[in-house]
Amino acid sequence: TYNAIRQYQHISILLFAAERKSVDKPLLEAILKNLADHPGSLSQREQMESLTCMQAALGDRRWSLPLQTEAPADISDGYRGVYARELTEASRNNLARWGLQLADSAKKQGWEPLYAESIRTLAMTEPSDPKCVSYLLDQITQESHPTSDLHMLCALTQCTAPRSPEATTRTASALGDIVRKVQGRGLYTDNQWPIRINQLVARLMARDSQLGAAFVALPSPPSSEDLALLNAFPPSIQDRAREKIRNHLRSTSPDQWSVPLLRFAVAGPVDETLRESLAKGCRVESTRKACLGYLAQAPQASEYELYLSALEDSDRMLWADAWRGLSSLAMSDPVREFPVLAKLVSACLNTSIAIPRTAILDRARRAADASKRSAPPATESWSDWGSYLQAQLDEHQRTALIAPKSGPALASVLTAMERLPGNTERGAALFQSKCALCHGGQSALGPSLSGVTKRFSREDLARAIYEPSRDIPDRYRAVRILTVDEEVVTGMSIYTAADGV
Repeated sequence: TYNAIRQYQHISILLFAAERKSVDKPLLEAILKNLADHPGSLSQREQMESLTCMQAALGDRRWSLPLQTEAPADISDGYRGVYARELTEASRNNLARWGLQLADSAKKQGWEPLYAESIRTLAMTEPSDPKCVSYLLDQITQESHPTSDLHMLCALTQCTAPRSPEATTRTASALGDIVRKVQGRGLYTDNQWPIRINQLVARLMARDSQLGAAFVALPSPPSSEDLALLNAFPPSIQDRAREKIRNHLRSTSPDQWSVPLLRFAVAGPVDETLRESLAKGCRVESTRKACLGYLAQAPQASEYELYLSALEDSDRMLWADAWRGLSSLAMSDPVREFPVLAKLVSACLNTSIAIPRTAILDRARRAADASKRSAPPATESWSDWGSYLQAQLDEHQRTALIAPKSGPALASVLTAMERLPGNTERGAALFQSKCALCHGGQSALGPSLSGVTKRFSREDLARAIYEPSRDIPDRYRAVRILTVDEEVVTGMSIYTAADGV
């Protein structure tokens, strides 16, 4: 009877006494016999108790996990039976089949906890039966919740059955769909998400060496949501994914590109066909900065106008990369270039913009000489350069000069904002081009802005945009460094040594 099972070896001692050191075969046999003797007549609680005893007999890894304050060693720990391998393969597969039957019955009756624990018990047996792999993959559908999908994939990491090509493809597809489901449902992920995804991919690849190739071979091109997965695969798979993404970039319009995906794909030298695509991307606001940065790493003379145009733009975020490209090229048109350099001179003398002051002043002096202008100041004082540039530029060009910083009070800015109409598409493009790299949830440089309007008021958000350095947690506090080469570097300080930062 079931009471006899519950009294066997005092179940309370089994569950709550010192950790066992081997599998409890008699208990497993008694549980299976009881399940066989009472088909369909045990309550949900009685079946759950049977599973709990079965897990304890197998050596539930959860009992020896570190404290909550420490990260568990691996995502599969909760699915491991420490002593399961003491059983024969036939015995483990027999236990797994019972787990399948209990899971199927629990699912039909809507007993979710019992269904989930049946799957976990199945995984703890490390079955080699291909039916277990098929069953777990069958539970992952377009409608299933990503939490359930992760449960099934974690259980799959414990299945030792060889994977068929179909199973490999279905596993790869399930991985990609999880990320899209999380995004589509607006679910939040914490800072352990990339670590856990990395562990999951590593464990699945240990069971299926073809998983990476299958993931890259999926019909749809990778999206920015897939980056957490792509970064979990080994470098050889990442390189294949990059080539696939590059081909996609070459064949699609830049206004369809994703900046995080672009940054992943463009690593290493840029070939000519991709360079042409990046040049087109410089004409799209959302991708302009990223594309300009890649081209500026090895600028070509044909891009001279591109860099000048970016420096003429009012978007200061473009100037550092555009200057890097222009400064490496010969001065082809000093008359065209001088007003642009004049604006940069005013910026570097009156603001803290991250461009090298001395190099800009030197090029401005050369442009003045080449365009037959009067000699510019030899100093680095705005009082000298300001009066000089006012005399050398026409009225339109003088309006581009940047005066010493002064601005309206925040209250007047907020009042003016209230009268402005909103534009969701424009806001999305601005976020993608200027904010997503640090605040897209995939970088340690800044917190994710998902759901930020639920945490802060409109005034708080406006203040954070207008005065971005006013309130910065220590975790995200950036430092700005002027190097001995007069290059301004901005970033997060990771380590301060005796000889450098």
